[in-house]
Amino acid sequence: MSENTRHRPITIDLNQFKLHIDLKKRIEFTLHFDSPSRRFYLSVIAFVVSEMKRLRKVTTISLQGQHEILALLNESVGGSAGSSKEEILLTRIYKKWKDALPNLEEAPLFKVLGKKKKYDEGAGKAYPFTEAQKDDWANLLST
Repeated sequence: MSENTRHRPITIDLNQFKLHIDLKKRIEFTLHFDSPSRRFYLSVIAFVVSEMKRLRKVTTISLQGQHEILALLNESVGGSAGSSKEEILLTRIYKKWKDALPNLEEAPLFKVLGKKKKYDEGAGKAYPFTEAQKDDWANLLST
C-alpha cells in the first residue's frame, strides 16, 4: 500500500489550524483551533506527533527540555497568549492536555465543525456525541 493511499486516521492541517479525525468510521469530525491560544495547543499536538514519527513509535513524549521550541510556538503561533516562562508554560500545557483537550463534549480548546452546541442537561451548551465517541477521543490523548 503506498503512502498516499494508506488510511490516515488523524490529519493535522497547520495552514488552517484544523485536526481531522477518521477512526475507522467510529468518529469522523474536524476540530478547528480558531484563536491564537487554541492554535498554540494544536501546534503542541503536532509537535508531539512529529516526535512520535521521528521515534517511529507511539509513546509518551516528554515536554521537559523542549522549552525553547514550546516558547517559540507560544510567542509566534500562540500570539503570546500566556507566559512563556518554562515552569508556567509546561504547567499550562499539561493542565490543558489533561483536562481541556480530552473534553470533546464541551470543547474548550476547539470548535467541532459541522456540529452545533446544544443545551445539555447541565447549565451549559455541549456538542452531541455518544459516550463511545467521547471515550475514543479522550483515549487518543491518554498516556
